[in-house]
Amino acid sequence: MVNKLHKFIEKIEYKQIYYIEMKPKTMLTNNDLLHKKYSIKELEENVDYLSKKYLLYTQHLTEEFCADYILDTRMNSGDEDSYLFCENYILRHQPHLDEKKFLKLCREKYKEEEEA
Repeated sequence: MVNKLHKFIEKIEYKQIYYIEMKPKTMLTNNDLLHKKYSIKELEENVDYLSKKYLLYTQHLTEEFCADYILDTRMNSGDEDSYLFCENYILRHQPHLDEKKFLKLCREKYKEEEEA
């Protein structure tokens, strides 16, 4: 009984350690994006917790970041905002992006999506 209890506690401790390591170093919220510009690294660490709209409207993003995290390659995904995250919409809200470079990355993403 003691041995089983010890193994159970080890499993719980392992899960807690794993969870702590998976959390971003700095947990950002959508509200944080309104008040400060963050590095691409910080945004990438928190992208799962942030709204695409807030990212697109408030931060200075790179072509790679937009292609990887903002672009919706599944235009008919059923997501009510999927139409927002097309190439033109992204370029309109991130006018500093190099259009040719961004569109090339988008084509690559669409190709990957078709092959998957």
